[in-house]
Amino acid sequence: MNSHTHIWSEEQLKEGYYNGILTIIGLHASNSDRDRGLKELSKKVGLSVYFTSGYAARVPGSNPSQISSFPIETINDSVSVKKWVDNRIAENVDLIKVVRDSAEFFGAPPLPTLPYDSIRDLIKYAQSKGIITVVHTSGVEETIRISEFQPDGFVHD
Repeated sequence: MNSHTHIWSEEQLKEGYYNGILTIIGLHASNSDRDRGLKELSKKVGLSVYFTSGYAARVPGSNPSQISSFPIETINDSVSVKKWVDNRIAENVDLIKVVRDSAEFFGAPPLPTLPYDSIRDLIKYAQSKGIITVVHTSGVEETIRISEFQPDGFVHD
């Protein structure tokens, strides 16, 4: 199992399978239609089974804004935590990835990030809907603080 990937194509699912990775978990997708297609394709023999978080939960201008140019729905003044989670559920995600990242990026100042109260509310609401939540953090202090909210797991620190 590869539990933290960013899959873009059927070819990657095929490569995973032939390298002995039978299950792939995609943590942050750029295109929910493509993700749904990959999930359906992954049911075929000869491809890794694909699970996805869809878009990662984040605020405007946050990680991965510095490395991606595609539009991503964010939690903001017009999209609440609940609406954002409900939209991911409507996209048939398998889990939710939350991004809390307050570290510098190659010497650049930290980007905006989700506040702790939003992360707490998101985890609680997603879990009430039966959705697994994992959190990307940028340090031990963040990880310890967020562990109090009882996410299902962490994907970085």
